[in-house]
Amino acid sequence: MHAFKKPPIQKCLIFLEILVLFYSCRTTPVLYYPNALNMPLASEKHELKVTASYGSDGIGFRGSYAVDSHLLIYANGCFIGNGWRWKLNNPENTIVGAGVGYYTKFEGHGRLDIMAGAGYLTTNSQTNNHFIEFFSNAPDSNENLHIIAKFFSGSLQANLGYVSENVCFGFGLRFTNLYLNGNYFATYTDQKTNNFLSQKIIPLKGNSLFVEPGFAISYGNKDFKVTADFGLSYQNNGFKIDGFYGPLYSSPFVTLGISLNLFNGY
Repeated sequence: MHAFKKPPIQKCLIFLEILVLFYSCRTTPVLYYPNALNMPLASEKHELKVTASYGSDGIGFRGSYAVDSHLLIYANGCFIGNGWRWKLNNPENTIVGAGVGYYTKFEGHGRLDIMAGAGYLTTNSQTNNHFIEFFSNAPDSNENLHIIAKFFSGSLQANLGYVSENVCFGFGLRFTNLYLNGNYFATYTDQKTNNFLSQKIIPLKGNSLFVEPGFAISYGNKDFKVTADFGLSYQNNGFKIDGFYGPLYSSPFVTLGISLNLFNGY
């Protein structure tokens, strides 16, 4: 009995499937790691809330202060250090921002915030890939993709939530516009000798609008609560780089933290 042999066309298809799987593993650097939404859900004058968190946006903080019965100010920030996330992507990402807002109460426990703010962001993110040349005489190469950028942001946000002594939760929607200034470096070296082969430098300029819905929930007592934040970031328009795969932003985002109500009431 003769062993069954796969026809050449089937072998080619299997080979192509392996190639697709191999190249789909290519990693790209991330320009923008969105921070969790700041949802004060303020209740009364002089209310001061501070939250410290840990999650997809690194180490984060959020704070708000009710200046009077309807006006609030807020600030937030986060930091991701080199090697903070998975080894395939080594980012350094910093976000700081602040703004003002209007808040009101309704139906006893209902809360509404409308906020506007500005921020400053820096990114130093890179990935490394390795390529094997099957169909040419070119040497096998290492690819280093590196983004260095600084940019400003403007945001509008609305929060709708429920507040009680033990449980608070809210839904928020943030529109973030990023004003970008940076460069995308693609550097190639020989895998065997590590000799320089080529480099592309692509300017990153312009602006891009992100739509970012979020949900936050906290549980505890009047002054101390454990919090969890979830959200998505969707790029509506703006910077895209031809020839490089994958989005330049991270979505979804998740954080866990603790929230303190440092002063409540008049």
